[in-house]
Amino acid sequence: MVLGIDPGDLNRNGSSKSEGIGKVRDGDKDVIVNGYPLITIVARCLKTCATLPVLTRLISTKTKDYKSENHDIKQSMLKIKTCLADIIKPL
Repeated sequence: MVLGIDPGDLNRNGSSKSEGIGKVRDGDKDVIVNGYPLITIVARCLKTCATLPVLTRLISTKTKDYKSENHDIKQSMLKIKTCLADIIKPL
């Protein structure tokens, strides 16, 4: 099984009053718009070629405990590692 991490964004351009909304880059138009950073992790089974969603986190850069996108990615990886350790036992 392979895990894929995709840091992206949820574009909410035109929505200036959503709670904790920040600024993100709209890659299609190459402009900065209102939105939220997003971290998605999926698992891909190499035997069956099935792709399974594992975790999706919407982040607000406006919260007092926000540190960085890298910090959020690391925290997401630690959460998945902890969950997988309970499911998959080493050989």
